[in-house]
Amino acid sequence: MRVYKSVEVKMDKVEKVICNMCGKHIDSDAYGNIKDYIHIEKEWGYNSGMDGEKHNIDLCQECYKEWINKFKINIEQ
Repeated sequence: MRVYKSVEVKMDKVEKVICNMCGKHIDSDAYGNIKDYIHIEKEWGYNSGMDGEKHNIDLCQECYKEWINKFKINIEQ
């Protein structure tokens, strides 16, 4: 026989996202869902010039398009 009890689970939820490039808030829809954006997490390794640094970057769609248009080699689709 199994006996259950209710437990609360605490978790972090993203409240808002701000674009690192332009500084604008990335909008939410009527249901509180944040519109799509790119999130990059990078922990730099040794011999990188940024040993052990952790970077978290959020870009809105407009800034992402601006950024990839500067690439010498196009992204794969």
